[in-house]
Amino acid sequence: ILGAQWHHDFVLGFYNSDNTSFVYPFHSAESTTINCRPALTITYGYALPSCLSVGETYSFVNVATGRYMTVGEIDPADGVNVYQYGSSENQATDRQRFRLEFDWENKGYVLRSMAGITDAGKLLDIEADGWTILSGDNVQVHSADDPTEQSWLFFPEGEGCFRIVPHNNPYFSLTTFLHGEGSSSGTTAISQGNIFVMENSDIYDPYQLWYIYDEDGYLVQAEGNAFTPGKYQISNGESGRY
Repeated sequence: ILGAQWHHDFVLGFYNSDNTSFVYPFHSAESTTINCRPALTITYGYALPSCLSVGETYSFVNVATGRYMTVGEIDPADGVNVYQYGSSENQATDRQRFRLEFDWENKGYVLRSMAGITDAGKLLDIEADGWTILSGDNVQVHSADDPTEQSWLFFPEGEGCFRIVPHNNPYFSLTTFLHGEGSSSGTTAISQGNIFVMENSDIYDPYQLWYIYDEDGYLVQAEGNAFTPGKYQISNGESGRY
């Protein structure tokens, strides 16, 4: 299955061992031109891993660096940067704690920052251009305003860690850059310690993986393995045919 570049659609194709540069799409027998290749929108379900609970507060530590995902200010305004930062005695501060919530209106999971003087903290947000999320888009906090940029999915990746991806485009992962601590002003994909979204790596990349700790400081044990990018065979459960 290939993710199309427009309209969040997908093209179904098959693998040809003679040519590995692309996948041939299926097409209509009656209409065989490139413009008539069928595209379809896939409606999929998602189940939150049982080890995570809506309403609970968590902190997120990057697997590669051991640093916490951190909001740049104690009482942040819209647009304040999110980056990785250490924590004294490995105890997360309010700037490093996020409450997992379910957005019933938009059917997505959001992370609400505990930084702030009120209970209505800002949401973890992608600084995207409209509805399109691009590789390198910065991550910040913002008031609830756009589920495209504020909804997240959590996939266990084994070894007790998770991949965190935008609900709108799971092709990207929450990623940090290098080992150093970030800053409020370092908002690019090459800013030391900054957090942003980037295409999922085809190889193991600990900068795209996160440990999750509960409010008591215990590591959340990720169970099971999610699908990873690759080639799969699909068979019918009734006929056994591929």
